[in-house]
Amino acid sequence: MAKVYWLKGLPASGKSTVSQQLLLDDPDAIRVNKDSIRAILKSLDIQKGKQVATDLFYDMVFLGLRKNR
Repeated sequence: MAKVYWLKGLPASGKSTVSQQLLLDDPDAIRVNKDSIRAILKSLDIQKGKQVATDLFYDMVFLGLRKNR
């Protein structure tokens, strides 16, 4: 069964550290980071980047779940 770890918290509270450890502990895990998606879209000068980033984020999460990851 697929697992989802949804990390949310204040800036600099350790979310990235925890997510990196989860990746090490579970080789089938994937990491979806909305900030990274947003940065890529900004570098490509895509308009409405925040909404597109949110849509891509959820699409990637659901795709990972469908693949039973």
